[in-house]
Amino acid sequence: MKKTFLDVLEKIRKRVRGRSNTTIMKGALVSKDSIIGDYSYIGYNTFITKAKIGRYCSIACNVSIGLGEHVIDDISTSSLFYNDSYTTLTSKECVIGNDEEG
Repeated sequence: MKKTFLDVLEKIRKRVRGRSNTTIMKGALVSKDSIIGDYSYIGYNTFITKAKIGRYCSIACNVSIGLGEHVIDDISTSSLFYNDSYTTLTSKECVIGNDEEG
């Protein structure tokens, strides 16, 4: 059974890779394939997918980052035509800040 983009999104949990000095507010979701740098702030109900966020970045509340781009030169932009929609939609890099290392 092929996974859809929505299947992957339902499994996303709030997490930060060992960063006790980064603040993630209630309701925010950060995918496992995202990296958040030291001393960054993620606001309430923010959704981050497959992104690299540098140090000392402040992300507002209710923001969606890295949700992907549809292929616009195919027959349709619908993700129903993708074999692995999560990988296809998030294939381009999403970097915020100038510190890619986090």
